[in-house]
Amino acid sequence: MTMERIDAAGRHVGDTRVEASILVAVLGVAFGAYVTALGGAMFRLDDAYIVLNNAQALFAPDTAFPNTPALYGSTSLVHTLLTAGVGWVLPPELGLMLLAWVAVALFGLSVLELGRMAGLAAPLRVAIAICALTTGDFVRVHLNGLETGLAMAVVTWLIVLHRRRSPALPWLAALAPFIRPELLLLSGLIIGDVLWRARVWRDFSAALQIGAAFVVALVALLVLQFWISGGLFPSTGDAKRYFFVTSDLGLERELRIGGMQLVAFLTQTQILPQSLFLLFLFRGRNRSYLLFAMALVAYFVYVQPLIMHQTYYRYLYLLVPLFCLGMVDAIASERKLVRDLSFAVVLGALVLNVFNAVQRVPTNVASVQDKYYALTDVADWIERNTAPDEVVMIHDIGYLAYAVDRPFYDVVGLKSPASVVLNRDLTFRSGKEGRGAALAEMAHRSDARLFVVSKAWDRNFGLIRSLEAQGWSAKAHPGREMIEYMAFVLTPPAS
Repeated sequence: MTMERIDAAGRHVGDTRVEASILVAVLGVAFGAYVTALGGAMFRLDDAYIVLNNAQALFAPDTAFPNTPALYGSTSLVHTLLTAGVGWVLPPELGLMLLAWVAVALFGLSVLELGRMAGLAAPLRVAIAICALTTGDFVRVHLNGLETGLAMAVVTWLIVLHRRRSPALPWLAALAPFIRPELLLLSGLIIGDVLWRARVWRDFSAALQIGAAFVVALVALLVLQFWISGGLFPSTGDAKRYFFVTSDLGLERELRIGGMQLVAFLTQTQILPQSLFLLFLFRGRNRSYLLFAMALVAYFVYVQPLIMHQTYYRYLYLLVPLFCLGMVDAIASERKLVRDLSFAVVLGALVLNVFNAVQRVPTNVASVQDKYYALTDVADWIERNTAPDEVVMIHDIGYLAYAVDRPFYDVVGLKSPASVVLNRDLTFRSGKEGRGAALAEMAHRSDARLFVVSKAWDRNFGLIRSLEAQGWSAKAHPGREMIEYMAFVLTPPAS
């Protein structure tokens, strides 16, 4: 280990180069082992292939959605651009997987830096970093091919730069909302705190520089987003809300569902012990982070209760960096009892995390392979059973748009903008009956006569049944049975 300096208060203030080097080396080996175990770069979520398709659409025509802007349907401008850049050097899937592991490394390094800044000894820093990286579902969240891990790293680095009073803070704060839209609130709270403190210290020159840098960078990125996606903000949130949520739920039921999902996130992912460290964010500049956490939870509980659990609760993983900050502050407390109790909780959480990882990782690796096989299976089926110009109506648009040279229509609206409007006006407002009317209108407008649905989606949302209720005929396609999907030949009602 490196020699660490001790400040006047007896805190360790040495660097983290040794731990950081070891962390990066271990993650590099793990990256190679993971890709080897999978048999190649592949992802559990179909959404990851939306990222790959959008990245490709920046440089070549998108035959799947030729009339849709390249980055329409991308939640993260930055992540998609990074994917496109890496795709010039590596095979696209491998490049996207590498980005996921780089994000893991950046998150781990940021937690190490938080520990160093708090004066924690190297073993404590490492323990908290390992606890952070093993919290929750590593394979299905950190390695999901989306921006989740990168967003977690950015949240932590924002906290680091905020505490350092770094001149780089406004630039990262401006970039953060283009990694996850929810981070606009966190960036605003942090920049607001910095400006307020500069006002108190009467450092108006610094306040002007910070505010100007933040605004200029934010506006420049908004212009870039509008240019390549067709909108100032991502459309994915509205698309999912209007498809999955219906207004007839009512406020009481929405809150009850949202509350149950929040409890499930904390318990099923075994994150509850780490979440207790939010209690250490009630003072000083930490209140900005706590306010962000409260707003994030309130948004998903009230506005998006039915998508909280989707993709393995990934949206709520933005809270994990705040849990880590609470851990660091608690273990750095001046009170011995607080330090001892906090260390015991962190150690217990670390043991639980490692135990769960040993059990989960083999199963989750197999689930990634199973999903990939199901996606390649439906892609092969479509290529064999449809004409090159035949429009196919689908809901899982990622892999098919990425791998199959066919025109598609997306019923959720992540890539077909008209679906967002139809789902808002019909599905969201009228529930099941409205969903059928929306699907019927989509089939009519797109001229699609083949609807490919997953067995799970049809079971949960009654897609075929609701379409038939509108007078459409949906007959099972005579082609071979697929692993996870079904194909139906559509016939419009007689005029």
